[in-house]
Amino acid sequence: YNVDPLQLKALPSISQREYTTEERSDREKAETIAAKFRDVFDLVQASIAEA
Repeated sequence: YNVDPLQLKALPSISQREYTTEERSDREKAETIAAKFRDVFDLVQASIAEA
């Protein structure tokens, strides 16, 4: 299998925006989930490459 890495990019307008405390908390949660997703995706790619 040749699997291309998933490229996740934030929109510039979103990352430059000021957030309220509640929105910042939600954004941090979303970024944590995305980081976990990237870690799992890397693990799956390594497992497929190893198989």
